Amino acid sequence: MSRRRDRKGKGKGKGKGKSQRRPRTAKVEWVGGLVQTPFTIESNDGGASYEPLMALWVERPGGFVVAHELLEPGPTQGRLGAALDAALAGVGLALTANAPTRIRVATQELAAEVRDTLGPGIPIIVAPTPELDEVMSTMGQALGGSPTTLFPSPAITPDLVERFFVAARALWAAAPWRFAGDAQIIRVDAPSLGIDGACLSILGAGGQEFGLSLFESIDHYDAFMRVASSRPDPARRIDLGGEELLLSFDHERNVPKKMVTQARELGLATASENAFPTLCRVSRDASFGPPSAQDYALMTALAAAVGTFTAMHRELFEKGEGLPARRTFEHDGAPAVTLTAPYDVMYLLDEPDAIASPFSAMGAVTPERTHGAPSGKIGRNEPCPCGSGK
Repeated sequence: MSRRRDRKGKGKGKGKGKSQRRPRTAKVEWVGGLVQTPFTIESNDGGASYEPLMALWVERPGGFVVAHELLEPGPTQGRLGAALDAALAGVGLALTANAPTRIRVATQELAAEVRDTLGPGIPIIVAPTPELDEVMSTMGQALGGSPTTLFPSPAITPDLVERFFVAARALWAAAPWRFAGDAQIIRVDAPSLGIDGACLSILGAGGQEFGLSLFESIDHYDAFMRVASSRPDPARRIDLGGEELLLSFDHERNVPKKMVTQARELGLATASENAFPTLCRVSRDASFGPPSAQDYALMTALAAAVGTFTAMHRELFEKGEGLPARRTFEHDGAPAVTLTAPYDVMYLLDEPDAIASPFSAMGAVTPERTHGAPSGKIGRNEPCPCGSGK
């Protein structure tokens, strides 16, 4: 759920204050756009609540927010340019150290609006603006709460969400959790996204939570398991060791109403009312935040691939028999992903002589193994004793 704020508390910011001065930089790019915020504003006068857009400008390099302004419902034409004008005024007053030498926005329409504000002299580039998604993701993690919309940023398009839903339906139909345990982790590589050695866990063998959980690395997965297997301590700050990307299937009644409405308006079908797919990021402190466009693309590719991969190598997961497996999957509109199981057999796959005999290190999925890793740590589907609710 979103962190609700009173209309009186919405405020406006322009990145002002002498404490925010930075060393001057020769080449400075300002990245701007209108982004969906990860929170809801409620009216004091009985009006409808709303999730405001924000006119946002970020400096590169450095990621410094030079201007941000919350927008009330209504026309947005001219608002990004106005925020830019205020930020440039801050430069003139020496409130901001670096004037831009280049501007980047995501659309031609925004470029035209900004050009009217800037006039000639500063080049304007039309290109993706992932830096803005990063700011909103960080804000969402700080506020806590799961995403309340399918479109937490303008970079997440209806086409991207539709592909995610199609892949999620395929994953639900394949139901790899019937024979794959959550401790049977899979290595994920996606070079086009800069992902090398991520760690994927299939959720659902315990019959509690169904989906996919992607960890940044095997070290992150191990850190998560250490927290999960440790005795809860209210005085100790939770640290999961890194961020987690989580695809969950939930009953529609447990999903924010706005998400369900958006899916119906777009004609996005789910496998059943129990299988509404949602995607979120889980931060190191176990708080939830919105996904980025890249997160959607990556999880779409994984959801489309995992069902096929586990079915092709079912004996490996179900009985712990057969050779290790590595396959690359490419689906239209999704990045290529390479899956390897077990996770730590890359060196064996590169040396054919080393895998001449059947491989059984993963072990069979038994009732005992379903809920526990070989080391005796608890499984991903058991309630986490750290208090995160995971």
